[in-house]
Amino acid sequence: MYLATVTCNRDFQQMLLQAESIQRFLNPCKHVIIINESVPDIDFWYRWLKPYYHNHELIIRPRIDYPYPSGSIGTRNTYGEIDAVSNGWRSQQLQKMLLAYEYEDDYLLLDSKNFFIRPADIMEWDESIGSGSFQQFAERDMFIGSYKKYAELFGYEIDHYIGPFTPFMLKREPLVSKCTLAELGYKLFYTEHYNHPASEGIFYSFFVDDIIKKRYGIPFVKSSTIWGPDKPDLTKLLFKMSMDSQLKVAGIHREILSTISKDDSKIIDYWLNSDKHMGFNNKIYPMPRDSHI
Repeated sequence: MYLATVTCNRDFQQMLLQAESIQRFLNPCKHVIIINESVPDIDFWYRWLKPYYHNHELIIRPRIDYPYPSGSIGTRNTYGEIDAVSNGWRSQQLQKMLLAYEYEDDYLLLDSKNFFIRPADIMEWDESIGSGSFQQFAERDMFIGSYKKYAELFGYEIDHYIGPFTPFMLKREPLVSKCTLAELGYKLFYTEHYNHPASEGIFYSFFVDDIIKKRYGIPFVKSSTIWGPDKPDLTKLLFKMSMDSQLKVAGIHREILSTISKDDSKIIDYWLNSDKHMGFNNKIYPMPRDSHI
């Protein structure tokens, strides 16, 4: 098994923190990083990230080539132009799935916002599937339309789908044995042709429904992310992460980072950089909310 992250230039600072956390807390493994840019500066990324990988194998690479017109997918503005950020959000989903066809091993997916906060080994996730969190659809779920189109495509319903959280354990065999490389783009983006956003978590759930049924009801809590609606409880949640020994991976969503005040930022800095808590050198910086995604 290996570790994988699909990132972009916007998330460079967060990737420095992720790399530092891997050096400090994660047992040796291979980490594959895809730079999801049209013309990525691979040398730049190696120059800044490589010093953190004394004990780990680091592979930094451009996008995996795939002959599907994914550049034409995304939210269009009033002029009919595709929003670059929403297209990037979709293209990273394709890259996450393409890893299964590129490397012959299972992999644990991180988002750029994720970082390790305690000693860990990626094999701790070996018995899980996806995020280890499973949900049922409600009629007002923003992805209910996407689910219905996937069910139409595959010809059957599923009781639960994998919650959209990372780390995300992806077992490659169920995907590559049931979906050819040539079919991948068409099937993943099938919903986009009916004005419903693609979702790699829902899409992948159709291939591992039998595993979900076996894992449903078995607690698997090794990570925690602070989301936009959690902002009023920011301090409490940060310090809860410090106290909960089960949590190995943390994340702070950019919806929080786009709305934090200077005082909120100081709280995050103290929690992240103080020797009394995480003791990291890298920081988490405020960032503008650049898209509806």
